[in-house]
Amino acid sequence: MEDNIINLRKQPEEGLKKELPILEEKKSEVKKKSLLSGFKLNTKTSKKTEEENQEYKSSEKEIKISLLLELFIKKLYYLLVFALPLFILPLTIEIYEFNKSNLLFTISGLIFIVWLVKMILIDRKVKIARNAIDFSVLIFIILVMTSSFFSVDKVSSLIGFYGRFSDSLMVYVSLVMLYFTGVNVFSKEFSKKFIENILKIFFISSFLVVLVSVVYAFGFKFIPWQEAQFRYFNLIGSFSSSLGVYLVPSVIFALYFLNNSKSLFFKYASLVFILLSVLLLALIDFMLSWIVLAFCLIFLLLIPKLIQNQTRVSSFAVMVIIFVSFVFSVSSLSFLNKDNNDINFESSAISTFLNKNSNDVRDVFSKEIILDRKTSLTILTESLKDRLVLGSGPGTYLYNFSKFKPIEFNDTKFWALRFDKAGSEILEKFSTIGILGTFSYFLILIFTILMSLQVLIQGKNKSFFFVFASWFSLLLLQIFFIELTVTKFLFWLFTLIIVLYHNELSSKKNYIQIDLRKSETAYHLFSIALLSVSLVLFSSFYFQFKFYVADASYKNIRIKQNEILSDDDLIDQIVWGMLNENVNQMNREVVQRNSYRGEYRLYLSDVYMTRAMIAFREENQKQENEVDVNRIITETNNAINNLRDATDLSPNSVIYQHKFGSTYVAIGTELGIPAVGVRAVEKYQKAIELEPTNPLLHNELGKIYAISNENDLAEAEFKKALEVKKNYIDVNLQLAQIYQKKGENQKAVDEIKKISVGTGINESYAFQIGMIYYNAEEIEKAKGVFLQLVKFNFKNPNTHYVLGSIYEKQGEFETALNEFEIALSFNPDNPYGSDVSERIENLKNIIDSKNKKSESEPIVEDGNEGEEIDMEDKPISSQVK
Repeated sequence: MEDNIINLRKQPEEGLKKELPILEEKKSEVKKKSLLSGFKLNTKTSKKTEEENQEYKSSEKEIKISLLLELFIKKLYYLLVFALPLFILPLTIEIYEFNKSNLLFTISGLIFIVWLVKMILIDRKVKIARNAIDFSVLIFIILVMTSSFFSVDKVSSLIGFYGRFSDSLMVYVSLVMLYFTGVNVFSKEFSKKFIENILKIFFISSFLVVLVSVVYAFGFKFIPWQEAQFRYFNLIGSFSSSLGVYLVPSVIFALYFLNNSKSLFFKYASLVFILLSVLLLALIDFMLSWIVLAFCLIFLLLIPKLIQNQTRVSSFAVMVIIFVSFVFSVSSLSFLNKDNNDINFESSAISTFLNKNSNDVRDVFSKEIILDRKTSLTILTESLKDRLVLGSGPGTYLYNFSKFKPIEFNDTKFWALRFDKAGSEILEKFSTIGILGTFSYFLILIFTILMSLQVLIQGKNKSFFFVFASWFSLLLLQIFFIELTVTKFLFWLFTLIIVLYHNELSSKKNYIQIDLRKSETAYHLFSIALLSVSLVLFSSFYFQFKFYVADASYKNIRIKQNEILSDDDLIDQIVWGMLNENVNQMNREVVQRNSYRGEYRLYLSDVYMTRAMIAFREENQKQENEVDVNRIITETNNAINNLRDATDLSPNSVIYQHKFGSTYVAIGTELGIPAVGVRAVEKYQKAIELEPTNPLLHNELGKIYAISNENDLAEAEFKKALEVKKNYIDVNLQLAQIYQKKGENQKAVDEIKKISVGTGINESYAFQIGMIYYNAEEIEKAKGVFLQLVKFNFKNPNTHYVLGSIYEKQGEFETALNEFEIALSFNPDNPYGSDVSERIENLKNIIDSKNKKSESEPIVEDGNEGEEIDMEDKPISSQVK
């Protein structure tokens, strides 16, 4: 068993053969007691002898069952270590974390129940390890539970923020159950074999992960799923940086097998694994992985020599990897990246060269955008002022980010993104589980390091150096990066292994022991506790299954709706029927199974709004006495009710409040239903309360006020938007239009002159700028703008219409006539009513009259084509995209 991985398909009896010495020892003890009692008390009746034989048979059966359950626990551990990195399914919206976290909870829950059954019902002896780290783990999970109970978003804390899932209470409970079960089941005589098998299985699983990633890196896309059609596809996470983080501890263990394995298979496999991993790390080019890997390898190289330990480490292999890490780290500096003006530790010149021919986004190794650590520290400081003790709750970092992000963040290129993770796992823990929960987590880290030092000094286990180096690499990655479900699991698994190593070497054994055979009361109390825990866990499994099926149905419905709405050949009546089927399916298969996910309600709201738009178009085509307004109102009410349900579930979600407000705006502007403006304002004000430094929210609220002609309130909101973000072109234009409404034309012109060249003016914005100049009687500047717009998009009838008006004002009647005729030709439906036709006729009359007065006199033009708009001394043509 020491040299070969236990085959999970073997019968439990085969695994028992290795445990028979213990069984025989216990059987001999029972026999001895029976013989001695018979020798001393030879006057006892045969009935007493039969009772003793029955007791012996009962004890033998219980020992067998106990050993079988222990073997079953081991195999569940092996299954989890092997399957978790590999386990993804295309059934749900998110194929990585959702599937892995569900698998983790299911197997860890089963392990925990089996351990309790073995201890309470079979062994009838409660024996729980007791040391400093166990106490810290217990305190940690209690504090995480308390933080979840007082969370600002209980749904996200309990079952995970939708899309990430790895920071939920469910995941933390899974890890703690695995830890306590492992510490208490794998005693001294079993721990070494258990650890060796765990390490081998981890290596095999990692090898498969790397193999799939390498095959995809070279363009062989053999998995037919839509999510697996990218070069950077891997089994660990949706970004290549996720794979880069996972490879660090994997390479360390490959070095262990390269140095210490007696099996040639593992030696050659580890060598191949290291080469492939280095290739992947070069392609992924995630600098943090290189730096942490190099640091931990230096530790492996130096520490054994410093403490005079006999652990063999291949100096050549380690030095080669350290050298490669150094080369990639140096090449990330800006002076080696000609296209980079800043030092960037996330990419290198080598990676740029390797990927320079990758024009397709599917051929680029994408790294996850994470929040910078400076902003993370600012948010941490403010969030601790708000909720110091327990934090906002696990999985609620988006709440902290939205509420406390600094104004300076709006100057970055990611200002429009809402981050649901901090730039560091440790910083996020401070914000979400508070100072108490994080302090208890630090206690776990401190005690683990102290135990590791004791084992390192004794130096009896060759594999321990590699276990500790892997554990320490994951700790460093927590400090500088974010955790995934897989890396979180590995960190706690290595913590368990470190504790097992320490317990094996420690002469002092601390246990809480209660013999349930001696106390019927204690036995019944623990049996009730077992029943209660089992009911809770099995109920959780039931809901977990329902939630999983709900999300799988949700994905299918979304795919179906996208196909419906993308088919332009379908008429509204057919689309209506299909959407009606989707709505019924959503309510029946998704919402009824999982009524706690607000995301499902948001989607339903969008479906109802789409149906409302279809009903609006169809009713508008009917005669006035045939219009059914209630049909439109019913759909909008359904949309609003679903939004209300979502916000009731998570009232502190800025996403839900923002969506609620924008839906009210759509109902008012697109469907023409009155009396929703006030409600839209209420929702936007709530969203601004949750995210005060988001300029987008102030801008949209200002637009609502502008539509209602509340110009002073609109002006105030637009100014607030510009206070938190300068160079916001849409806000500058909106504010300029408000000034024009109020008759303050010079202020309007001054406002658009503030627009920076680098803000990216598109055709729509350029048109608005031209109109502001036109309405402010800055005719030449307006003319310059629209002439450039004509060059950019000649077929835009609106541009030709305004140009015709400008030429008409300047007395260039023939040119104006030409522009109006072009506008009419590009839009024969004549959206301006009779205005264009009348103006064309008037211009023709003016030109005819002018020609009659002086038939021989040519029309003299001054040749002035209009003044170009000056945006920081640059023409607008440099801005139009």
